Amino acid sequence: MKVSVLLIDPDGSTQRFLQLAVGDDNYQFKAIDTIEAVADTAPTEVFDVVLLSGAATGETSVLNAIRRTVPDAAMVILTNSSDDNATIEWLCAGAADVVNQPVSNELLLLKLRRAAEHQRMKARLTALSQHAGLTYGYDNVIGISEPMIKLKEQIGRISSTDIPILLRGALGTGKSLLAGVIHHHSERRHGPLVEVDCAAVDTASFEAELFGRAGDDVTSLAVMVKSALERANKGTLLLESVDRLSIESQMRLLQFLQTCTLPSDNGQSNDRKVDLRTIATCEHDLSQLVAEGKFLRDLQQRLGVIMLRIPCLAERADDMELLIDYLLRRIAAESGSGSFACSNDAIERLRQYDWPVNVRELSIVLRRAVTRCRGEHIEAADFDGILSDTECAVRRETVGAASSSASNRLLEHNQRAVIQRALEDNRWNFSQTAQALGIGRTTLWRKVKKYDLRPQVALK
Repeated sequence: MKVSVLLIDPDGSTQRFLQLAVGDDNYQFKAIDTIEAVADTAPTEVFDVVLLSGAATGETSVLNAIRRTVPDAAMVILTNSSDDNATIEWLCAGAADVVNQPVSNELLLLKLRRAAEHQRMKARLTALSQHAGLTYGYDNVIGISEPMIKLKEQIGRISSTDIPILLRGALGTGKSLLAGVIHHHSERRHGPLVEVDCAAVDTASFEAELFGRAGDDVTSLAVMVKSALERANKGTLLLESVDRLSIESQMRLLQFLQTCTLPSDNGQSNDRKVDLRTIATCEHDLSQLVAEGKFLRDLQQRLGVIMLRIPCLAERADDMELLIDYLLRRIAAESGSGSFACSNDAIERLRQYDWPVNVRELSIVLRRAVTRCRGEHIEAADFDGILSDTECAVRRETVGAASSSASNRLLEHNQRAVIQRALEDNRWNFSQTAQALGIGRTTLWRKVKKYDLRPQVALK
């Protein structure tokens, strides 16, 4: 790892001191003689560390000025003062390290490297935290339809508990996403979320994945792998497609859940206690599978203390525009583009599609359309060849009178009422309201104009 250092060295003494390291490929130094020169240098180059030489006590304001210009670099202070109070003052002001002279060349270089590594680790942790927030925040549960409002209320109530949850929904409805949201907002969010895809493994492989061994084969590579149950300790175990498990695998899983213990590694009688929460997902009704003898009733009851049903996209047609806006914003962010938007005709064409793979399929379709549209505006024709007319559902045939003009007016009225209520609850703060509804500010503004919404009460 090469360490890039911006050296602020007014008298040049430190530059001469470090001249032996200038030729070292592991370090790259850029020396300037005034603090004012930082503003000219920093915008054009990236630095891991800023080394401020000759700093004096009481100059912490200098550090703040430098950090405003080079916010992503670690600050190391090289000072002639041996006063402990001065060192504390610098550290409290945000310095990564304070080095008192005299100091050897080797020790100073080591401190610079450690400061750079620490700063890079902080940046990675910040990026991971931001990714978790963007991926698993409540804002990612999009929808203002009645089924989605009910689902979000349920998730808000149970996320912080330790109750086992069963998420039932068709393919592509977002079961894994919701599991991540629940874990991220639980007391176990600082622990791991370990996923086991029950549909992708046979009985023997499931045994190896879950318990870290394959039957009695002690030479198996699986013995060397930490089991999913052990990795999920203090966190959440996500069992995806649990309805695809064989009866044998169901029995092994049930045996574990009854005690939450694993046999000791050394074969002795001291069992290991595992502390985890389970979230399971399924496509089929487990009660029906129990009645057919394909699923163990005891296991169903342990996994589904709380059962949440995730609606299909066809059941939440009034969320379509919100989902399109949300997915296009994510696509734009991932691609580094400005923004994308669908015309009214394009949105209407998407409304008429059956969406057998639900939101997952909508995301794929929009990604393909983005590569075909001109500029940032998606037209209905951009879906030619992506959406097949023969695969489109005739919604009038499937929902009957629900597609009548009267029902459409009722749908519009419900959406209008939800948005009006959210605006009133958030005192007409557009940012807070958009966040509460899980939509963008632009979409909210369009809805307000479309429905001619106005404050119903005087704002205090």
